[in-house]
Amino acid sequence: WLSLGFEVPLCLLLVLCGCYLCFTGRTTLAALPLAAATLTRADGLIPTGVLFLYALFHNRREANGQRLRAKGFHSSATHFALVYLLALAPALVWLTLYFGSPVPVTLAAKNAQTALGVTGFYAGTTFVQGAMILAKAWFSQTPLYGLLALAALAGFAAAIWKARWAMVFFAWAALYGLGYHLLHVAPYHWDYAPFVPAAAILAGLGVAWAGEAVARVS
Repeated sequence: WLSLGFEVPLCLLLVLCGCYLCFTGRTTLAALPLAAATLTRADGLIPTGVLFLYALFHNRREANGQRLRAKGFHSSATHFALVYLLALAPALVWLTLYFGSPVPVTLAAKNAQTALGVTGFYAGTTFVQGAMILAKAWFSQTPLYGLLALAALAGFAAAIWKARWAMVFFAWAALYGLGYHLLHVAPYHWDYAPFVPAAAILAGLGVAWAGEAVARVS
């Protein structure tokens, strides 16, 4: 738990499972692990919303080498939303009846920690400052992390150009970071774990794109 936190790996597993199901054409089924992710951590709402918009507004999408028609997307997005809400409903009703509210107190507790200056780093550390502390620690181990950053930038360009499905992970990470920053939540190092899928996938895309470019030249 000192490395990643208690529920964070489980939440990431559930979200990535939902992404896999969505990208392989099983959008409705993807709602189930995403609902479980939301119950695990409330910020599971963010990737759920991003995937819903992805399914709703993309006209065509590749899934296992096949093309799915846009008509199916609008229908599957509606089913996705219904299944997601139905899966959440029993837990939300129980939480309301038992605790008086379905909203967890985690955010209020972290806001109180912020007011007291308590964080997972130094006293009064903000979310952005925590990210800078982690980045400095990584680069102190080896400057080769700079290559990872360059690969991720190349992967971002590749995602915009030809692999737009990867923008789901970028949007998830960006909205997550923005939300934590605006809410002034007390940061802990495991709170940065949701950035890892985006970084890894974009870096992988960047390396693959560079390899393809070298192969074309040679």
